[in-house]
Amino acid sequence: MATIEVRGLTKRFGRVVAVEGLSFAVAPGRVTGFLGPNGAGKTTTLRIILGLVKPTAGTALVDGVPYRELPFPKRSVGAVLEATSFYPSRSARDHLRVLCAMAGLASGRADEVLAMVGLTDVARRRAGGFSLGMRQRLELAGALLGDPGVLVLDEPANGLDPQGIAWLRSFLRWYAGLGRAVLISSHLLSEAAQTVDDVVIVAGGRLVASAPVSELTGRFPVSVRIRSPEAQRLVGVLSAAGLRGHYESNDVVVAEGTTTEAVGPLLAANSVVVQEMAAVGGTLEDAFLALTGQYYQLANQPSGQYQPPGQYQPPGQYQPPGQYQPPGQYQPPGQYQPPGQLGSQPGRDGSVPPSGSGTGSVGGMP
Repeated sequence: MATIEVRGLTKRFGRVVAVEGLSFAVAPGRVTGFLGPNGAGKTTTLRIILGLVKPTAGTALVDGVPYRELPFPKRSVGAVLEATSFYPSRSARDHLRVLCAMAGLASGRADEVLAMVGLTDVARRRAGGFSLGMRQRLELAGALLGDPGVLVLDEPANGLDPQGIAWLRSFLRWYAGLGRAVLISSHLLSEAAQTVDDVVIVAGGRLVASAPVSELTGRFPVSVRIRSPEAQRLVGVLSAAGLRGHYESNDVVVAEGTTTEAVGPLLAANSVVVQEMAAVGGTLEDAFLALTGQYYQLANQPSGQYQPPGQYQPPGQYQPPGQYQPPGQYQPPGQYQPPGQLGSQPGRDGSVPPSGSGTGSVGGMP
């Protein structure tokens, strides 16, 4: 089956380096998420893979050859980038039939892919009247015409409603289950975490991480956030059990490096009152933010030498204030005079409005 392999890919636009030394692979039977901040080089990389941009150095291969050397590209790779590629006045079915004719495919394939993406009922409607989500489905239908071994999708969930996103997730996992390779770029990290098997994270055009999702998120600590009116005793219970806890606020404690399954029975056995408890950390979003944040921090060092991130260091220990003062005990500097009590402040005519009189002023002020 077809796969994608990127080796030492570099692309410069004049003095701007869009991609530098990028290498990764997309395996068959897997959904790979291509993630990175805006301007990280994702779209440039996808365009190079599809033969739309010539690299400055390195290679991007599909089935072991550059895209332009594929004998039947439509049958090997189906792709959807950001731009739409249909005539607004043409119906969805006619649009796909034109693509079939161009690729040497039977025209009946148009109806098959319309059914696959749920557009059969609007097949005769003009594509120009479609919503953004329907356009996304039509573009996906065009990518599926050749029954390709590889799907390359740039922000495929853009414009889809929640039902559409859930459908897309199921569809991509089903398609990969057929032994196909699926590469998608996305900014929806929570959705990507439910869809992809592997992730490739880039920042500044360079590779930051490439690994299965489970392996990547496993590198980051999982903690348990606990809200309790007995926060001080809670910290003592955790410490006695060999667990490290720190205050997030006056009544919230974070137990580090543990799980709710371990902490729950411990607190119950010690009769600690718990108002709220939830696992935090260890998510794809945590990994993405930490890795890209570390990249830009290191890349901006004066030396200019980028070193890939090592071990993730969580934020330091929160130190709660010494003596907690409840609201209402704070005294701001000076003597505060509420509006309308200014007394000696004259109005525009030199007079002083009586307290509460708002004539010609707001809150007693001119």
